[in-house]
Amino acid sequence: MKTTYHLKQFLITEKNFTVNNADEFIKNYKDLVRGFFETYPRFSDDQRKTLLSFLNDMEDPGMCLHGDCHPGNFIMSKGTVYAIDLSFFSRGNPLMDVGCFYCFATKMPDDVIRGVFHVEPEVMEKFWDIFLPTYLETNDPKVLSDFEEKIEAYGIVGIAQHASHLEDPYVFFDILDRDYEKAFAWYKKELANRK
Repeated sequence: MKTTYHLKQFLITEKNFTVNNADEFIKNYKDLVRGFFETYPRFSDDQRKTLLSFLNDMEDPGMCLHGDCHPGNFIMSKGTVYAIDLSFFSRGNPLMDVGCFYCFATKMPDDVIRGVFHVEPEVMEKFWDIFLPTYLETNDPKVLSDFEEKIEAYGIVGIAQHASHLEDPYVFFDILDRDYEKAFAWYKKELANRK
């Protein structure tokens, strides 16, 4: 699938493109969501503590992030991929964009996928199923499964930026409440092993 290849090329370019001296004009993703995690009353104490810890521990290579990464925000013309809708553009860890795409493709309610992305949920999930092996350059089921296990946490943190701009971020909290324990199990285990 040509579009999948080009989205992969964009994300590879993105993860190899570092922003130098951009603190003044490109916000760090961590700074964009930290306040939401610290102050929004809907988080449980455990969720808040884990999300802030995860955010603080996340490697930050300062790379460009689209911030709203899904197939509808990339247009291909004459072999060139163009990113559109850069309202959440920031810098940070490129796994935030991949995680965002994962959550948009696999975690959103069907009506949101149809209404926001204008595709059937099965199409969005199929796009992810094609994208992931292309992005990771492997079809090894174990590698794909291990990656999905970890990327879900990045995705939940990734879509938090969207939720922080909504009056009622119910979709975000539905996903968080449903998937929190599973998504952050590997991270909590990692934290326990540090002690």
